[in-house]
Amino acid sequence: MVTYTQTLAALRGDLARIEGKLDRVLAASLTSDEVGRLVADMIAQHADAGGQSTLPPTTEPPATEPPVITTPAPLGMVVPYKAGVAIYSSTYPKFTGKLTYTPGAWTSLGLTAYFGDPGERGELGIEHDATAEAVISGDYTNPEALAKATATLPIHNALIDGHFIDILKYPTASFDERENPNPYFSKANAAGITMDQAHFPALPNYVMFLKTGDIQYLKNQQAVASFLLAMPPNSWAMKKGIAFPHETRAMCWTLREVFKAYFATLHAEKTAPVTAPCLPSYYWKNVLDNNLAWMQQEYLGTPVVMLGIDSQAKQRAVLGKSVGIVGSATADGTGDIALYQQDYLCIVLGWAVSTGLVPEWKPTYEAIAKQLVIRGTGPLRSQALQYWLWIKGAVDWSGLLAVNKLSPTADGNLPAWTKTEAPHYAGSFRMAAYFAVKNGIPSAWAAYSYMDEQAKRIGFIAPRYSVAV
Repeated sequence: MVTYTQTLAALRGDLARIEGKLDRVLAASLTSDEVGRLVADMIAQHADAGGQSTLPPTTEPPATEPPVITTPAPLGMVVPYKAGVAIYSSTYPKFTGKLTYTPGAWTSLGLTAYFGDPGERGELGIEHDATAEAVISGDYTNPEALAKATATLPIHNALIDGHFIDILKYPTASFDERENPNPYFSKANAAGITMDQAHFPALPNYVMFLKTGDIQYLKNQQAVASFLLAMPPNSWAMKKGIAFPHETRAMCWTLREVFKAYFATLHAEKTAPVTAPCLPSYYWKNVLDNNLAWMQQEYLGTPVVMLGIDSQAKQRAVLGKSVGIVGSATADGTGDIALYQQDYLCIVLGWAVSTGLVPEWKPTYEAIAKQLVIRGTGPLRSQALQYWLWIKGAVDWSGLLAVNKLSPTADGNLPAWTKTEAPHYAGSFRMAAYFAVKNGIPSAWAAYSYMDEQAKRIGFIAPRYSVAV
């Protein structure tokens, strides 16, 4: 591609060789259009006289698909899952068998039963259980099948100007039929799969791209991130690509995919600029910058009143400042939090910060991650994994437990229900605390140690949480 600087330098060279003419142009009292016509005539006359113009051609060569990315991915871009850490449970699916994708049938990958349904499954985390098992074993058969299947989702056809949706340029574009989106893209479900932000699985496109350099996996990753940014109603999308904050886990998984799109695109651009339908890394960086600014203001500063929930927004900011807990919006204004979703958020932000690629996120991550230490240490730590808590005016952790009528267990261990109803909770907190330790959060080691002990006592650490300090 010819740059402006190159073109200008060549033009000056031509003009300098036209003896006596340049002074005439500079001295004449001409309009800019007249100067432009005169310069063009001078160059033409010079060429007719046998001169050789150094002006390079201005026609850009046609865009070509970048080659397979061969630059090795830097260490730290993929979660370092550890063999021997995972503790399996017969009640959860395992992905150690060989998965073969039958086009159009997600059941062949074992996903249909819980892709998009409420609850916690093996695909929720930074990576899918199948991906974690592949990182541990070195056999990428299963994540390859899952990643290739992503190309069959209807989200790939959601293009504007030949690219995936640029939500900053087209803020009213959406897959959500509410509030008259323009343009509207159908999220027709594939083989019975319901796609939403709160339960969108961690498909292995990011890891497979870093491993193979295959551009198709990058396209898959960008398609997923674009879909999640364009899923919320317009009132949210109009906020400059803000990840849907009405539910913390929806915000988590959207940010997870946007971080991955940004990191993967940065890596691709080491070889060549990305081409359509992909969007460049600076687009993803702008989206992340907007989300960072919004999070700083909404959770740690003076909240922006959204959807008219003024009292709840203020209450959420109070807990954000004092405890680092991020609450979800509720229509009655009282506010509520789901502690397991706090762990999801700390996992996503902790992983992103640990890569070293988004250092600007670290202060905000540190402010939010302090709640891991508050919850996981001290006399109240046995209640660290409560599912759903009302805020109701609480301004700190002890007050939050008090308004929900919770007190420490007699033996200091997690309540019995965590072993039978939600054995994954200890594992997700444990992984969040792992990143807190890795990122230098003060006293995070004590929280990690307690939850590591509790997760082993419960007897379940999913592969996607199988990391060790």
